Amino acid sequence: MSKQNQRLLIQFAKWPELGQVKTRMQPHLNVQQSKALHSNLLRFCAGRLYQPQRWQSQLCLAGRSFDPQRDREKVLSELDIQQALQCATQGEGDLGARMKLAAELGLASNKSVVIVGSDCPFIDPSYIEDAFEQLESSSEVVVGPAFDGGYVLIGLASSAVLSVVFDNMPWSQSHLFEKTLAELQNQKVSYSILNRLNDIDRPEDLILLDDVAEAAAWY
Repeated sequence: MSKQNQRLLIQFAKWPELGQVKTRMQPHLNVQQSKALHSNLLRFCAGRLYQPQRWQSQLCLAGRSFDPQRDREKVLSELDIQQALQCATQGEGDLGARMKLAAELGLASNKSVVIVGSDCPFIDPSYIEDAFEQLESSSEVVVGPAFDGGYVLIGLASSAVLSVVFDNMPWSQSHLFEKTLAELQNQKVSYSILNRLNDIDRPEDLILLDDVAEAAAWY
């Protein structure tokens, strides 16, 4: 398959380590429930978005050292993920540096790259398809904004815009999307915006899970 026909979906996630994930849910959830919620969201998103006939999928993990080639089967087994996903480790630095590296590596062998997290179970394959179609038409960047002021998806069709999107951004702040949009406009980068979605980060977000399955079942 030539580069001109390739799409890569990268799912970013923390390794589900007790006490290190979904900390903003505490003390509403205890540490075991927080880990269970994180793990279930990770698995759900990986399974829902795995569409090998439409794009390649890669799970990019932080918080655990492993060799993507040697340990892939073990990692997917421990996460209870059955799909034949590619696996990779996140690099060093803040979230922007890690996403920048993942996107740069992805664009070296793919026409377009879309990155999502593991906190938004409302992203479905049609949302991902829309993102890739925007990148394949006239947009260098596509953004899926979140209701909390961040974003649930970022996609790129050019390595030339990596620094614009990922350098010196207010990660985990409520004006991330606004700042990203301003930088794209300032640098005259062509972009598209998808529908705004919720992610599951805080206790008040848990009720939203009822739209997918009964909230308590997630943790």
